[in-house]
Amino acid sequence: MSSPIVYWFTSEVYPWRTTAATCWAMLSVPVFSIAFVLLTGISFSHPVQWISVIADIEKTRLNSVLSLFRWSRLPLLVVSFVTGAVSSWSLLRLMGSDMGSLTYELDSKEFRKVMLNERHLFLVEAGVFFSLCHFVRFFWQKQNYLSFPHIQRQKFFLIRREASRILHSNAGLSVKNTLCFYAVYFLFGGGPKLWIKSSFNMNEDSSKSDLTSVLGLLDISLFWQTYVLSLILTTAWTLATSLLRVFHTQLLQFDIQSAMEAKQDRGLGDAMATSEPQLLQHLAFYDFCLLSRHSKQRRQELFSLSQPGGHPRVWMAVSRTALHIARELTLKIQDANRLIMSRVAVAGQNQMANEEVSKSPFLFSSNLDSDGANSKGDPSNNNQTEAQASHSLSKIKATLSSLPFITQLTAENPDTDSRCLFASCQMHMWAVEGLSQVASWSFTEDKYGVVQGFLPTLIYTLVDLNEAIEKHFKCTSVVRRSHAASEDVPDASLPHRLHSVTRTAIYRVVNTYRQHLHDLHLSPEYFKKVQMFSDFLL
Repeated sequence: MSSPIVYWFTSEVYPWRTTAATCWAMLSVPVFSIAFVLLTGISFSHPVQWISVIADIEKTRLNSVLSLFRWSRLPLLVVSFVTGAVSSWSLLRLMGSDMGSLTYELDSKEFRKVMLNERHLFLVEAGVFFSLCHFVRFFWQKQNYLSFPHIQRQKFFLIRREASRILHSNAGLSVKNTLCFYAVYFLFGGGPKLWIKSSFNMNEDSSKSDLTSVLGLLDISLFWQTYVLSLILTTAWTLATSLLRVFHTQLLQFDIQSAMEAKQDRGLGDAMATSEPQLLQHLAFYDFCLLSRHSKQRRQELFSLSQPGGHPRVWMAVSRTALHIARELTLKIQDANRLIMSRVAVAGQNQMANEEVSKSPFLFSSNLDSDGANSKGDPSNNNQTEAQASHSLSKIKATLSSLPFITQLTAENPDTDSRCLFASCQMHMWAVEGLSQVASWSFTEDKYGVVQGFLPTLIYTLVDLNEAIEKHFKCTSVVRRSHAASEDVPDASLPHRLHSVTRTAIYRVVNTYRQHLHDLHLSPEYFKKVQMFSDFLL
């Protein structure tokens, strides 16, 4: 049975935000439909008419490709396929004229024929292709990754900024999509067309150019209609994704403590301690980080004593959870560091063994010859067939692995292990910053000394985390990526951001309590480490 806060979040907050984002996405559909009808009416052969028309973004590449077909993602693949076909068909129906139907009748004096409207089929298949392209980009470019904003702004301004960015980027992307679909249709478009003609007994108008030929594809109006279709569908998909991101990353303020019995299990501490759903826990730590910076009133609630008994239950619950996840990450990094060092040691031993073998090749070969001579005539050791088979198999593997295409697919992406290790550290950054901010503010705002008692534990945790991260950087080849590269890989900058946040948190606490470090009764080892930060501030 789920806890009350999980039930409240999944039954009230999450559905409302999802419904709001979906409604706004649905409200944008008529706008895109009208824009499609208006833009496709532009005729390049009549410039006056055109001017008068209102013109209205895994470990290996192979794993990344295979991840698109996970069972959890196949429903979205089917939805993309169906919605691409239905959307393009609906937009073509709005256009009317000769583009609104898959077939048309050709009347003559002797008979009536049902003809295939290849332009309609072309654009419907284009809609399916563009939707599938968005499905691939959605996961390939990590668009499903929720990135929380550094500064909270009204949803209107966020959506306005997203809309302009989406339209600008999709304008160039649609050109690439259109050209790719032209190439695909030129090579494989004849198959679906022949199947439809034979299955439904349709004919093809010989007076019109076949779109699977170069001459048929050199139709400027068709290219423009395909481009606009790509622009509209891609923009609609991307805007819907951005709406979901904007709505679900909005600040959700949790009650610090509530006198109402119905809300007592929905507090900030309860949300921070909930591991599922992950979005709820991230929203709780995000709220904790922001209140530690900007809300004096809510910080006072953290410092308050709970009745009966006068114990700091709220602060104990919040700080216990935040410290726990920070220590948990520290242990993971330390284990990863030990594993890396053990691998380095094994590699060094193997290299030394290879060097010894290379220095005494005659001894090595003579031992092999003597072993081979002793094994002659012994039927039990006569496994030449198996040896040849294994040798052939290894040779085939070596040949395949040497191919550039296979190498590109199977080669490990850079910093894969480190990226997996720090993939979820956004929440840890909020925890570290929130704890250090609250500890700093408590120097002047904590009337009961609630926070000061846990300062040694906080310092130990922050110092251990900082040392583990720095050691990991030394053990691995993690490099600081440029801003452009970080946009392509959203999680690439997380390790260095966590390192920066942790060091800043240590400086913040040390600077606040510099005159009282001796009163914290730190161990000599940690006092010496903290003193280095204090001396640097001087």
